Amino acid sequence: AHSLSLAYMSMGDDEAAERYLSESLQAYKCLRGPTHAKTISVQEELCRLLLRTDQHEKAAEQLKTIIEAKRTKYGDPSEELASTYKLQATVSLSNGQLDKAVQHYEKALPILD
Repeated sequence: AHSLSLAYMSMGDDEAAERYLSESLQAYKCLRGPTHAKTISVQEELCRLLLRTDQHEKAAEQLKTIIEAKRTKYGDPSEELASTYKLQATVSLSNGQLDKAVQHYEKALPILD
């Protein structure tokens, strides 16, 4: 399902890509668990696709799960978690929430320096 989602993304069929990414994510969660690196990676791909297709609320929900998984797997602070804070800031900006975006960037900045 993951390979299919990538193929559909490359062809610009975002609806099919989202469907197969969602299926792939569920399979990875069942087989490898929510904190496995591949599960987190697929979840981030889905989140970016949701952002690109203006589904910001769904993306924000995915980010909450990604943050918890990364916090468990990599600890806080970690570079992996900082990249997710930056993505969360992007979601906040696209929703017009400047104050929230600044908070997320402030979480990421000390880790990435």
